[in-house]
Amino acid sequence: MAAHSLSYVGLAFLLGALTQASTASASALEDGREVAVRKCSGCHAIAEDGVSPNAKAPPFRVLNTRYPIDALRESFLKGIEVGHEMPTFTLAPQEVTSLLIYLRSLDPCSKSSSDKAAMARCFAPMKE
Repeated sequence: MAAHSLSYVGLAFLLGALTQASTASASALEDGREVAVRKCSGCHAIAEDGVSPNAKAPPFRVLNTRYPIDALRESFLKGIEVGHEMPTFTLAPQEVTSLLIYLRSLDPCSKSSSDKAAMARCFAPMKE
């Protein structure tokens, strides 16, 4: 009987930890979206659809087809310089982490295979 009680306690602890991690992930995702709104939306389309206000600024939803998202960390920390009219800026380390989480969330290939629209975008020919 004590073994069952212990396993219920362990299961409750695990479920609590998973819920807390999920809440933290949702918070980081929202924080990343907010960074994108504040720092990037003037030029880039930052959602899963829409046209970038600046035609030279790629939509965020295609960045994963051009760069490994995690490889952008260093550039965001040092300040991105791309050689055209994009302003130079730097982000705090936590802003970078949150923004990368948000950018990864836009990758349709990272969605559940039951998300038919995401899978169609994942396997569609690359275009902006």
